[in-house]
Amino acid sequence: MVRVDVFCRVLALLFLFTGATSLAGSCPAQDSAPALEDPKPPTVRAPASERPTASPQPGLETRQAPRPLAIGAVTEDWPWFLGPRRDAISSEQPIEKDWAESGPRLVWRWKTGEGYASPSVRGDRLVFFHRVGDEEILECLDAETGQRFWRHAYRCEYEDDFGFSAGPKCSPLLEEDLGWTLGIQGVLTAFHLPSGTILWQRRLLEEFSIPKGFFGVGTHPLLWGNELIISLGVPEGPSVVGFDKRTGRLLWGAGKSFQSSYATPVPTRIGERDKIVVFGGGKLRPPRGGLMVIDRERHTVDVEFPWRSRTYYSVNASTPIVRGASVFLSESYGLGGIRLDLNESATEVKEAWRNERFDLHWHTPLMLGDHLYGFAGQGERSSELVCVEWISGKERWREAIAWEETIQGSSGPRPRDLGVYRGSLLHVDGATLCLGEWGDLLWLELSPKGVKVLARTKLFDADQSWSLPILSRGLLYICQNTPARLTREPPRLYCYDLRSAGEKR
Repeated sequence: MVRVDVFCRVLALLFLFTGATSLAGSCPAQDSAPALEDPKPPTVRAPASERPTASPQPGLETRQAPRPLAIGAVTEDWPWFLGPRRDAISSEQPIEKDWAESGPRLVWRWKTGEGYASPSVRGDRLVFFHRVGDEEILECLDAETGQRFWRHAYRCEYEDDFGFSAGPKCSPLLEEDLGWTLGIQGVLTAFHLPSGTILWQRRLLEEFSIPKGFFGVGTHPLLWGNELIISLGVPEGPSVVGFDKRTGRLLWGAGKSFQSSYATPVPTRIGERDKIVVFGGGKLRPPRGGLMVIDRERHTVDVEFPWRSRTYYSVNASTPIVRGASVFLSESYGLGGIRLDLNESATEVKEAWRNERFDLHWHTPLMLGDHLYGFAGQGERSSELVCVEWISGKERWREAIAWEETIQGSSGPRPRDLGVYRGSLLHVDGATLCLGEWGDLLWLELSPKGVKVLARTKLFDADQSWSLPILSRGLLYICQNTPARLTREPPRLYCYDLRSAGEKR
């Protein structure tokens, strides 16, 4: 175990002058974040009494109505990133797994703007967050028909320094009649779901003097009780803040070592106390980032563990996996994955294992039983699906899921090698849906013994399909984030019917 002693000060010096991030030690935070007054508490508006009805909207193409839900069907909302339990696992059943050659039944598709945010669903409402031109836009749709209840837009001037999408990365958060979004420029918005009223709004980067990150703002807020918890990364601290979800007022701040990464904070309970697990990072020289465990009530950083590549152009983006008092972290710029074990008070940490080849870029792995399944590798062609034991970190298998298909080129048909590459995984009803980087959808059977492809279809031929598919009430929603390669068809949001064709309600 590592305690507060001279080693902590030595580690801090190494961290400052070398950028070292692979030291197998940790220090509880010695300096709390500086006292921080709320620079600009927002004005809260009352929701409108009017409840708009859904109506047709531009760019919507309706194909067929979804099937009725089966008798005894288990369904649930998908209210935020990674789903209701924040693990990319759905409890819905039964789910249709037998596709026709053309793939699952398309219910509707809708022309969208740019961005990487998956939609969120509560009840019959789907909220989608994207960018069109110089505006970030919130749109509330009927989840079954795609028709629009309401729309709200505000100006966005962000330009991506690396040529990627300049749209939002964070999915909406939905709870009862409230919702929240966090935009690419740090615009935090609270809205009334039934009416579309904007209740309050904050421009966090401006208010807290936070410089532009590598790819804009991309860490999802954590909604926990009355708080919106955000890995904000204010220079010199606080690293993490809590806002009142109803008023938008700053409640607390914690930490100052790490700035904001692209990973999402995770709620957990260790021993007798609630903890917030944060994987920090930021645009810093030398690069710094790693694990922070924050006591939810005391707002103290109880332990830190550095885990960030020495490479300046690197990010921490894969959301931590927490099981009991153990935390798994991963990045794809040299260090790879590591499992850390905390003591009962979460004030001490020790390394259980590390696996440099389980290097997840932005993908959050699936935890099924005692094994992790995730796409390792930084680049498109170097990415492989890997299974790792939770207990030991031992790799059970890795496979690049690839195939050859014939496409129609300008000079006639020609073969093309394709694969899943940096895909996304959604586990439901005993199998795993996989969305490939180029718009291919697969059913997979995952086990410690290997992977079996049960079905595969191409939904669209467009790259950067990096948004996690979501599932609610038997309907699957998938984002096409870029124009199609050959036809140049625009980005779209697709709704597919996965409701079982069994006995109906």
